[in-house]
Amino acid sequence: MKSTDRSPETTSDLDLLSRRIPAFRGYANKPGRRESAEALQAHLLDALTAQRNRLAHLEMKLSAGKKLAATAQVDRALTRIQLFVEDLRSITFAQGLWLEAVALPGDDLLYLYHGEAALFAGVDAVSRGVDEIARALDAGEPPAAGVGDLVDVIEILTERLARRHQAARNLGK
Repeated sequence: MKSTDRSPETTSDLDLLSRRIPAFRGYANKPGRRESAEALQAHLLDALTAQRNRLAHLEMKLSAGKKLAATAQVDRALTRIQLFVEDLRSITFAQGLWLEAVALPGDDLLYLYHGEAALFAGVDAVSRGVDEIARALDAGEPPAAGVGDLVDVIEILTERLARRHQAARNLGK
């Protein structure tokens, strides 16, 4: 599909995503696609690492206060975020090599971008989940509900990442 053949809806989706996702435009340029993919994933990893660090700080405060039940609950969410970050890192490396080699038509690129947007929305949800846990702890309440919600969000993100990775491998075929 040539850029002149894009529908107005597709064009507006591309414009929206290019504003939302750093390095988005680089995907269209095959030689720069790997660098763009790495920049996108670095942005995701930085955002998730910041949330993981916030949770680790909350866990340390709970441990220092000898609140063992709450510490174990927060540790559950912290572990899930760490596992997701590791999954994202491993998929990023493999996908970067693949993206550089494959020529993708515009519709396939758009599909891939929607996958990226879903991951970015998930990072915002992780941030809200960590905020909820922090508020509960500040109020002296148990964090169990917030931890459960956050773990659910991370599980959804893990599923999105796996589906996006599999779909990306099937694009351009």
